[in-house]
Amino acid sequence: MKTNKQTCRNKGVKKESIENYVLDELQSTLFSENSIKRLASMLSEYGNRTRDKSQMEREGAIHELDGIKTKIDRIVQLVADSGISIDTVKGELKRLEERKMSVESYIQEIQMRENTAAISEEMIIGMINKSKELVKARNIPECRNIIGNYVESVTVYRDRVGIKFKIGVPDNDNGSLYPLSVERDLEDVKEKYKKAV
Repeated sequence: MKTNKQTCRNKGVKKESIENYVLDELQSTLFSENSIKRLASMLSEYGNRTRDKSQMEREGAIHELDGIKTKIDRIVQLVADSGISIDTVKGELKRLEERKMSVESYIQEIQMRENTAAISEEMIIGMINKSKELVKARNIPECRNIIGNYVESVTVYRDRVGIKFKIGVPDNDNGSLYPLSVERDLEDVKEKYKKAV
């Protein structure tokens, strides 16, 4: 079996058996209803925290921008009212204008980040469910792409097969994510999936 860029040297097990084992583990572990809902909820909560932080950053930048505009207006008014030379305040005006452009650019960056980070729990569930349905259908070419998206590595040892997933799975007790890896006896894999070959 091919894993990333390495080839399986264990000739006693068929590639299709390993692929079917990996797909079953995806189905039962990552694509279980409980895991999907909890993972989607956690990702959504993370997105909300990120949006809240961005909103605070944006509000701070807008406040700074208002202050800069006020200073520029005061300097312009001072020049107009007092008749002092523009050369006297030219350096300060230039510095304020540069800072104003920088803050405006930062506000736009924050807004773009907020727009791209807006992902709902339903959207996450939909994306995972799409992968789940493809795994259920067992269309192996499609499933290979899914395996690449969710599986870090598959290691075939002399006596067992290990799978290391790219994403964590919610812990049933406290809801936090923990890295997931599973192992199964190699003979069990051969026996269970020999008909899949």
